[in-house]
Amino acid sequence: MRKSKMKEWYSAKELEGLDGLPAQATNITRKAKNENWKMREAKGIKGGAFEYHISSFPDVTKNALGFTDETVRVVNLHEPLAKNTIRVEILDIEASAGNGSFLTRTEQGLLAQEFDLDFFRRQFGRTDAKNLKIIAVKGDSMAPTLESGDLLYVDVSENYFSADGLYVFTFDDHTFIKRLQKRGREMWAISDNKEEYKEWEIKQDDPVFIHGRVVFSLPMKMKKW
Repeated sequence: MRKSKMKEWYSAKELEGLDGLPAQATNITRKAKNENWKMREAKGIKGGAFEYHISSFPDVTKNALGFTDETVRVVNLHEPLAKNTIRVEILDIEASAGNGSFLTRTEQGLLAQEFDLDFFRRQFGRTDAKNLKIIAVKGDSMAPTLESGDLLYVDVSENYFSADGLYVFTFDDHTFIKRLQKRGREMWAISDNKEEYKEWEIKQDDPVFIHGRVVFSLPMKMKKW
């Protein structure tokens, strides 16, 4: 069974009455349109309903949802771990969401994101972070889903193809972030920016190494670094 993802999309109905926002969903929708919030069509809902990304919300609203400077911090990996916190290591590599980026550095990073333990468990649906790593995106082939500079939370225990999804993998000495899809006996690497990047086939005998499965992405504009 898959772990639940950190919640990042909210309907106007879910946001009603939160600090910093109007009390009625219709007024929240109007505010989102006027301020050009990041949005997407709501899944499983008929009638053109939308969901809005937390990165567009006022700071006071983010705080009301539990995302505050006190619950998520960037720290030196070697600093003592504070009580009731948990860390996810930030690796000193980039995954290309473009034509491929050669990995010249594979050493461990020096920074980590430190979370309030209760916040981490609530948002990620996990009890520990031992299999999670953070890397940055480079390139635009996964736009608009992922933008260059976004942070990816990668489950490195899934270093194999388990199901169609978003993976970090090395192919022909280059590391990519793509959707992998099984078609028959072969896999295909698929970009979301289909206008500029074509999908390509990975044959059974091709040298491909899957580093992990992406379970969450964090837009850089969501936090100040």
